[in-house]
Amino acid sequence: YAPVRYGVDVDGDLGDLDGKYDLIVMSYPYCSPIFESRKKVSVPVIALSDMLNSNLINMLTNFETSFCMIKPLDFDKFKATVKFVMNLKLADRGVFKIV
Repeated sequence: YAPVRYGVDVDGDLGDLDGKYDLIVMSYPYCSPIFESRKKVSVPVIALSDMLNSNLINMLTNFETSFCMIKPLDFDKFKATVKFVMNLKLADRGVFKIV
């Protein structure tokens, strides 16, 4: 459930996410313990989940820009979403979408 940066798993306390990562891709519910207590974070997040529920929606509201994709993934749609998120300008952030 730890974010990956340049192919290396980051374990333990994530501390300050802002500025360390450009994108976080997480699998729900495995990531929930580490993200439930986060304050508002500006790092874009793509959550991968088997289902939608209020806990996931509430967790995603802690991020300025978040996307939720339901498994099984359409890999082409996933790639397009990652590309879209990485091309977002800072002024365009602040969205929440279920893809």
